[in-house]
Amino acid sequence: GVGRAQGHAAPPAMTQQHPGRDSPPVWWTDMAAADGAAPLRVAEWENGPEWRRENGWTGSDFVHAQTAPVHIPGYLLDSPGGGPRLVGAAHFGPAAESHRGLCHGGTMCALMDDVIGWGGFFAPCTRGAG
Repeated sequence: GVGRAQGHAAPPAMTQQHPGRDSPPVWWTDMAAADGAAPLRVAEWENGPEWRRENGWTGSDFVHAQTAPVHIPGYLLDSPGGGPRLVGAAHFGPAAESHRGLCHGGTMCALMDDVIGWGGFFAPCTRGAG
């Protein structure tokens, strides 16, 4: 399931760590420690590929799997100024490259698809708006 962690005492680690991938950026860790920002907890991200298989998934998570070309290890959710804000850090690995030194457009689309999809879950809904 999806949930927000509440009342954490110390900044949480990114939800998945990779050998050879950078540590979370300082701004992410600082934001995770701030009042009101909480990591988005999603079981299929945190419990790994074996848990996914045991619970009915047939593929890997396209941008949250440890082997993904572009990897979003986690999101933070907070509400500055009253509205929800979803913040994540992304790591672009060598498999995200298209032409030498350039990120593949499909990799960028996968990243945006994930961000827009999760953003939709937390966006305020106004009924009757045209």
